[in-house]
Amino acid sequence: MRQEAKLFIFTILFVLVSACTRQVQEKELLDIFVENQSKFEELSNLSCSLLNHDFKSLYYEVGDYSDREQKAKSADSDKDYKFKWSAFNKYGEEFENDMQKIDDLLADLDLDGILIRTLSEKCRLYIDVWSIWMTGEGQEMTYLYNPETIYEYSPNIHAKPNRDLKTQIDFTMPLSSGWFVGYSNTP
Repeated sequence: MRQEAKLFIFTILFVLVSACTRQVQEKELLDIFVENQSKFEELSNLSCSLLNHDFKSLYYEVGDYSDREQKAKSADSDKDYKFKWSAFNKYGEEFENDMQKIDDLLADLDLDGILIRTLSEKCRLYIDVWSIWMTGEGQEMTYLYNPETIYEYSPNIHAKPNRDLKTQIDFTMPLSSGWFVGYSNTP
């Protein structure tokens, strides 16, 4: 009985947290992008310039720059292609300044973090706007720069009121300068 009660409480908490999470949709993300296009362009230029070093992947959260000394003391990934905070100082002053600018841009855009990576020899950026996942099912809305796969966007099918959440749905809505809004629903 205790296990069932714990599962019930967890499920209720998950539903409450999910209900409180504001699920910004593609139209609003388009408006935010248009209003801040120069910031998004600067973010992609700065982020992709970081990949000119000896790593191919970096996940950065707002505030990581301020916590860089503490992060350098923590255990780094053992994967050679991932950025290592312990090696931060070897990249020089320009790298440090770019990291600070990325932190500022993400904060200005009210975004929590960014995944910067090289895939198929191209810089690709992934910014999670919101996501809800449980046991392999869920939804996510993202900003994508230079996505590897581009899925068609049709408002008649993909606008929120028209989505059939019982089916797999993927779309990438083009913005500008290599940026897209991405959505995925996995039932």
